[in-house]
Amino acid sequence: MVQKRPRVSSASTASTPRRQVPDLDVEHLTDALTEYMVKVGLSHAFQMGDYENIEVQQAVRGDALAKLHRFIQPFLRVQPAAEYKYSDLKAVFQTLYNRHRELADQARDTGRSVVVHAGHLAERTMVVFNHLRRIARDRTRRDQCTDKVSEYQKNLLLRMCDDVVLAEKAPVSAKEPAPSEASELPATQELDALLQDVLADAPSPPPKTRQAKGDPALDLLQAAMAASPVPPSKRARNALVDAPTPEEEKAQQAKQVRTKTSKVEAQASPLTKAAAKAKAKAKADTSPSAKKQALKGKQGTTDYHLMCYNNPLRYAVREKHGTRKQVFQLSSPTLTAEKLRAVTEEAMIKIASLGIDGAKAWGKARCGK
Repeated sequence: MVQKRPRVSSASTASTPRRQVPDLDVEHLTDALTEYMVKVGLSHAFQMGDYENIEVQQAVRGDALAKLHRFIQPFLRVQPAAEYKYSDLKAVFQTLYNRHRELADQARDTGRSVVVHAGHLAERTMVVFNHLRRIARDRTRRDQCTDKVSEYQKNLLLRMCDDVVLAEKAPVSAKEPAPSEASELPATQELDALLQDVLADAPSPPPKTRQAKGDPALDLLQAAMAASPVPPSKRARNALVDAPTPEEEKAQQAKQVRTKTSKVEAQASPLTKAAAKAKAKAKADTSPSAKKQALKGKQGTTDYHLMCYNNPLRYAVREKHGTRKQVFQLSSPTLTAEKLRAVTEEAMIKIASLGIDGAKAWGKARCGK
């Protein structure tokens, strides 16, 4: 006779419920990645390096993770918990690839459509942030990961771990009984009775009084209250505490007279409001922000941004609004990409003080031209 196996309750085999991934502001992440693409260039924006083939169950590659620090920054700025849904990431990447033809051509060069390539990038991104959360949560794994990397890469990894705000653990299951109010607190009636007994036995403190000088009525009232065993009423106590001295009464009357006088003068002079407005306008025109805005207005633009080009490497300064035309571009065969970008950014900042021609000449001098 075959013996039947006992049935196991589903409640005993049920695992701990998985904590829900927080919602993502998709538009905010799209804007942050767009800004990141402008800084590094479209051709280098989504190159995953060694993490193109690393799976989530493998060990963390510290050197490969450190090389992606500029790619990781906009994600942590939008979602510090470093947890994302696959559907949200795929939607963000698909939007970016549909907006930029160069990115769509890169996807087709890999033999994938834009939709399939967006899903591939979303999967790779989830692996990257899974490894980042792993070393941010476990100090032993973090030490193992940073042991065989350079000092520069180690500092990048530690900085990214500090930027990750780990989410709290899942709440306690609803199956655990919540502590009842009766088990935590004593009976309310017994506590009130005990408190009344303590207050009845305790002596009442003497009231704080501030006696007005030269007032015999208040002196008599204070003496009667001090000798009486009955606590004073609130009205009598306030009469002593709030009674002003003669000097205070005179000061208060003088203040009221000054207030009335200033109101009458303000109504009598019709030019007061106009003069105040003129003074405020003159102060606003001389502020640093007003001078900077006036200088930008003379140049015909309000803001600039960088655009990276390759073959050969060069950075261009373009208008962010208005005609969006190119102002100037800088290149150098001797400077590195990061140094050239830093020089171009500084030249862009100097447009406000030197003008476009002056900033362009300053940048070319720094590039060795």
